[in-house]
Amino acid sequence: GAAFVRSVAGSSTLSPPCACLPSLKPENGPTAADEVRYDGNALGFFPAVLGNLSGRIALSGMRLGVDTRCIGRIYLDQTESRSASIAPHALVDANAAFGARVAGAGVEFSLRVFNLLDREYETGGYMDYDLDGSLSPRFIPGATRNALAQVRVEW
Repeated sequence: GAAFVRSVAGSSTLSPPCACLPSLKPENGPTAADEVRYDGNALGFFPAVLGNLSGRIALSGMRLGVDTRCIGRIYLDQTESRSASIAPHALVDANAAFGARVAGAGVEFSLRVFNLLDREYETGGYMDYDLDGSLSPRFIPGATRNALAQVRVEW
């Protein structure tokens, strides 16, 4: 008979929205975005919520899997301005593998598709001055759908 295996795994992180430390101000910036504060606002550059959920199924030498990553809002400075933040988003990856014996060697073919739904999102960003001297956010886009194919031979 065929072996049938299934599994689900998950993890999450919930970060506190602030740390209680005295305010520190760098010498090079007079704006609120330049001020490093730990006075109750969310910390910049790190999401308050992270989550992962994975599912796997294996049947007769074939494996299928789905991974989901959920990332909460990421502020690019200490002001908690939504215009200077990366929106919360979730990404879905999928993978499949098939193994067989070929000429006495174990051969496995696998394919992993990242950002399966081809979602547009930002992975990071920073604050910079534009041409008129105003401080404004700059965003770094995330990767579009892409894939990795692999052939593994063991003898």
